[in-house]
Amino acid sequence: MASDRLVGQILNDYNTLEPGQSDSWNPVGSKYELGYRLNLFYALARSLQFIEPPLRDLRVLDLGCGNGRSARMYLDMGLRPEQISGLDLRPGAVELARKLNPAIQWALYDGGALPLGHNWVSTTTVFSSVEAHESRQEIAGRIRDGLPSGGYAFYYDFRRTNAFAGRELINPQLLFSGFELVWGQRLGRFASVPMRDRVRGLMASGLGGDSKTASVREMVGDMLAPSHEALLLRKA
Repeated sequence: MASDRLVGQILNDYNTLEPGQSDSWNPVGSKYELGYRLNLFYALARSLQFIEPPLRDLRVLDLGCGNGRSARMYLDMGLRPEQISGLDLRPGAVELARKLNPAIQWALYDGGALPLGHNWVSTTTVFSSVEAHESRQEIAGRIRDGLPSGGYAFYYDFRRTNAFAGRELINPQLLFSGFELVWGQRLGRFASVPMRDRVRGLMASGLGGDSKTASVREMVGDMLAPSHEALLLRKA
């Protein structure tokens, strides 16, 4: 079954990438993660500006929540913990999420149908971690089936899958058939980092030990070929 393949692939890959309750993607120690988090904050705030219901009426499901860092960002947007739920395949990540914010409802996901009762499903760097195109289609289908008509899917991800997942180009609008595009934008890896920091190379020299040359090269690449895509989609 496709679900078995998906679950096995994710658990196997992340057992190496981020085992147990580890916190590998902390923005304090990585210029890439800092750029990612700043972009995500911007994209989420912009998306929430386009929705019809007031924030108090949102019921958010963060699919592939990891240790909950992206789900907790909704609290900064004005939502309350009881409006937010998180699902992940990895027991260690779910345990850490519960420790960090027990007021949010966290649950272990089995790869099957999504729980009902949500009008917003969020996926952040979920599809880029999935190796098979069929499995990515399956996830999009689960989201479609789990949302009511008029419900929203918030998508933020790399434009290509990760190296361990084959570096394939992702077309999210093709995956989310039956949805209409509300808002979308492609973003460079460091698009939300102040230009002064990028030009001076502080992001490179201060984090991760890279050189100024690498930072300039990355900045140019950001402008010519943005690495990330943010979308807000509404189910018809």
